[in-house]
Amino acid sequence: MISEQPPNERKDLILMCGLWFLPHKPNMNVFLKPFVTELSNLSRSGFKSIDATNSKQIVTKFFPIICSSDAPARAAIQNFIQYNGKYGCGFCQHSGERVEKGKGFCRIYPLHQPLPEIRSFEQCVNFAEEASLTGKTVHGVKGPTELMKLYPNFDLVQSFAPDYMHAVLLGV
Repeated sequence: MISEQPPNERKDLILMCGLWFLPHKPNMNVFLKPFVTELSNLSRSGFKSIDATNSKQIVTKFFPIICSSDAPARAAIQNFIQYNGKYGCGFCQHSGERVEKGKGFCRIYPLHQPLPEIRSFEQCVNFAEEASLTGKTVHGVKGPTELMKLYPNFDLVQSFAPDYMHAVLLGV
């Protein structure tokens, strides 16, 4: 969404990353690479246009600052474990607890004192590098993501909006 536009026009100015219509999930880094490359170019160089009010050439730059997606998509594009896995919270370092539910299990994140550490971009980069070297998930991070290339304008942790359905309504 282009946030500098009047609120009543923003709904018409949504920037779509892409759509996927196959029965299997894509390799998210391959899927995101062209989008991230284009956003990086628009942040760095922008594009030229003519200001209709004074006929002068202007350069407009785009800076990605927020991403809205459901929790499964967020985990996939962040290259994190999903919300129902150990360290599945994309915002903090809570490992969660696995509890029985019906005939299966679910993961809960009860509040404990002290509160769990908040994730940081730098931490996630370190965890991603370690996961890439070892082939094992580190604190819920499976490896690097193309989105890391958008930093500092786009923060891998803070630039995501929580998913109300999965975080509050538990998928109901």
